[in-house]
Amino acid sequence: VGYGDFAPKTVLGRAVTIFCMGSGVIFFAIESAEFMKLWGMQEHGSGRYVRKPNRSHVLVMGGAVQQADESILTALFSELYHSTHRKHWPDSVVLVAGQDSVQRMQDFVKQQMSWESRDMITVLEGSPLHHEDLLRCSCKTALKCYIIADTSGSSSMGPAAEDEQNILRALSVNRD
Repeated sequence: VGYGDFAPKTVLGRAVTIFCMGSGVIFFAIESAEFMKLWGMQEHGSGRYVRKPNRSHVLVMGGAVQQADESILTALFSELYHSTHRKHWPDSVVLVAGQDSVQRMQDFVKQQMSWESRDMITVLEGSPLHHEDLLRCSCKTALKCYIIADTSGSSSMGPAAEDEQNILRALSVNRD
């Protein structure tokens, strides 16, 4: 390894060098595979939010998030990430159910959000009704939780069912 100006002379020294080089290559391959696995999980929403030191975070969930309602989400995030209070921008953890909703929300973030705020938004697949999912999004340490109703009528459930779901979300988050 290197330019060859220093090389082991003995058989034992060469064997140790070969072992160290092989171990390094194997270790690097294993760690790279683990990193790619974690990155893939995060891309598909099955990872977890890791709170950064000295940074607060908020939770965003509800029917409007499920449907990726552009008008409501644009209004929320433009206020949350307004340039006048950039020093206090929180991370946002968006909790949605189903891979289709994860993809819609990730597309919304890529297309509608500024490049400065994109890295501050984590989209996770899950339900606020499941304790494990609330743990994955660090619910206990969240600054706020926004539960946004779908007012567009684009979901298959009616207004009463949407209200019921939002009440359950609120109770579940409050319980945790």
